[in-house]
Amino acid sequence: MEIIYPIPEKLPLNKARFIQIFNTCDSLAKLGNKVIICCSLKKNFSSEDLLKYYGISHISHNLHIKKIPLFYWEYKKIYKITWNFSYYIYFLAYLLTKASKNKSSKNIIFLRYPKLAYFLCKFKNLIKAIFVYEAHEIFSFKNPKYSKIEKKIFEESDIIFCITERLKNFMTKKFNIKDQKIFVIPDGVKDEWLDIKKNCGKYLFYAGSLEKWKGVEVLIKAMSYLPNEKLLIAGEGEELENLKKLVKNLNLEDRVKFLGYLSHKEIPLYLTKSKIGVLPNINEGISEFTSPLKLFEYMALGLPIVASDLPVFREVLRDRENALLVKPGDPEALAEGIKILLENPQIAEKLTHKAKKMAKNYTFSKRAEKIKEIIESFYKH
Repeated sequence: MEIIYPIPEKLPLNKARFIQIFNTCDSLAKLGNKVIICCSLKKNFSSEDLLKYYGISHISHNLHIKKIPLFYWEYKKIYKITWNFSYYIYFLAYLLTKASKNKSSKNIIFLRYPKLAYFLCKFKNLIKAIFVYEAHEIFSFKNPKYSKIEKKIFEESDIIFCITERLKNFMTKKFNIKDQKIFVIPDGVKDEWLDIKKNCGKYLFYAGSLEKWKGVEVLIKAMSYLPNEKLLIAGEGEELENLKKLVKNLNLEDRVKFLGYLSHKEIPLYLTKSKIGVLPNINEGISEFTSPLKLFEYMALGLPIVASDLPVFREVLRDRENALLVKPGDPEALAEGIKILLENPQIAEKLTHKAKKMAKNYTFSKRAEKIKEIIESFYKH
């Protein structure tokens, strides 16, 4: 089976979605599928460099990088202009060439970018392809202009993957999608993380994009109720400067430190020394549908988890069974949850034992097996 995965961006970029994309593609390749990632590369980056950048150390001979031109202009690292349509045209030409050479079978195109997917829908018959679309959010939820785009994508897609049950239910109702072509496959964790040994905890640690819906502001405010604890924050995002100001205003500069961006391979070095895995998401925006990588990473590493009590988290977490769930957006409640686990190691150990056991079902290899099984089932019908 040959799977083509288009990424209309110039890589590498420091975004969690690429960790998910590259590890999913790598796991599919290791199952014997030929996987072709179609992307543009930044200057002086080779295909091998790119794979290693995203933590793919043992590269499968079935995993390939196809370079697709993408117009990208940068002026003194201040102004950046990207013309994605150049990518669309070159990628379409690539697909049409493949279709003309191989008339006996259809290409499988694994899509995630809605504008690219919408563009390709217009040429589906010419491309002779099976469209697999993976939804991580509903773009029309924030921007109504995407309603037409998403409706067309979901109509034309042969298979749709969602990362949460809540997202599937919302999509099915809003876009009247047939149940037999939409499936839930959560995000995952690298298989080797299951074998990483946790050290004695020294601090609280958060790694991720610094956006409002992530709830990092709530976590920082919670530190006012935890006078003996230190917090390290790794990541970049639109809220970074606001969060730094908040730390200063709360006089927490000696206990809350910003580390900037860390590569994915550096994250375990900090997580293994962390006391608690925190998911402080607030109940708004993408939080309604999210399946964060860090959730499964906490589980795999055996970190006690304190998370916001959101319906989407309850698809994986159970209060006082494998995590401690607290009121979203409430710094005092978050601090109290952290205190409970710090002061009651027997409770923390019980939660981590259950969570680590469950993590075996949420690896990228398990994810790839489910994806392959569903696509092969579609082929048979």
